[in-house]
Amino acid sequence: MKGILKKLRKGRLLGSSLGKGVGLMEKLKLFWKAECPKCPQAKVVGNILRKEGLEVIDYDIETVDGLAEATYYGVLSTPTLIVEDPEENPIADFRGTIPSPDEIRKILVNSREVRKKHQLPV
Repeated sequence: MKGILKKLRKGRLLGSSLGKGVGLMEKLKLFWKAECPKCPQAKVVGNILRKEGLEVIDYDIETVDGLAEATYYGVLSTPTLIVEDPEENPIADFRGTIPSPDEIRKILVNSREVRKKHQLPV
C-alpha cells in the first residue's frame, strides 16, 4: 500500500498501471456547458487525467448527445464528473464541485483494490 501511495503522490500511478490496450479501463465522464464558470477548471482536471492514460469522455450538455447522456445519469448541475469502473458502473460522482486529480486517482486505486480482492477483472 505504501508503494501505491508514493506513486499516487508523484502522479505516476495512472499512466503506468492502466494497461493501455487491455480493454478493461475505468472512465471519467465530464459534463459541462459553455456558460458554466467552474467548467474550465473541471476540463483541466480531465485533461490531466487523460494525459496519464485515463479515458475521459466530455459531454457538452447543450448538444443532443450530451443532453441525452446527462439525462441518463441524472445530471442537474455542471460541472459533473462521474467515475466508472470497467463495466461502466458509476463508482463516484462530483456534481457542481471539482475534485482534484489526486481525489480521482485515490478512487481508482480503491476501486482496483476492491476488484482484486473480490477477484473481478481489473
